[in-house]
Amino acid sequence: MEINFRKIKASVIMIVLLGSVIIAVTPTGSAGTFINLSSYVDIIWAANETQQPVIPRGEMRQLDLNLRYEVTNAGLIASLAFMIYQGRQVNIKLDVVDTPSWCTANLKAGTVTTTISTREKELSTVLTLRIDDGAPAYG
Repeated sequence: MEINFRKIKASVIMIVLLGSVIIAVTPTGSAGTFINLSSYVDIIWAANETQQPVIPRGEMRQLDLNLRYEVTNAGLIASLAFMIYQGRQVNIKLDVVDTPSWCTANLKAGTVTTTISTREKELSTVLTLRIDDGAPAYG
């Protein structure tokens, strides 16, 4: 009885060690077949809103931004993770990162909220632009 217990104990330890080595050696790129839960945000705007130039010292120009958000899942573990997180709230933080000194850009909503779903969600916010005298085209 004690010999069987030792064999079982040794077998479990070997399986754990072998599994750990396989997981550690597997490249992260090939993990995508098992775990591939990702999301994307696409920002678009109407082309006719940007046809007229923004005039310095003029009024603030507002540009309606439409965001499309979707979660894609493929793989064995990703489907399980998606079932756990489906319907939960997602906060998408938007920020104007870099503007020249002669341009002022602000977002009406810095954070938009939606839920996790495989269906594409339509969200929106407004970007406000103002050009000062130092703009290169008018300087």
